[in-house]
Amino acid sequence: MRDPEAERYPQAFFSTDITIKPEDIIAPYVRRWLIEATFAETRAHLGLYSLVSL
Repeated sequence: MRDPEAERYPQAFFSTDITIKPEDIIAPYVRRWLIEATFAETRAHLGLYSLVSL
């Protein structure tokens, strides 16, 4: 996968399932990234830079 603005290095995603479409390989990573970015922005907004699990 390549960044159209060339701000990031190209990345490769693989699957052992040869019948899967490229979009289906990338989709879970995209969804996960959206969740992670939301958490990071929320923590920064609330000032929660370090959370410790008890």
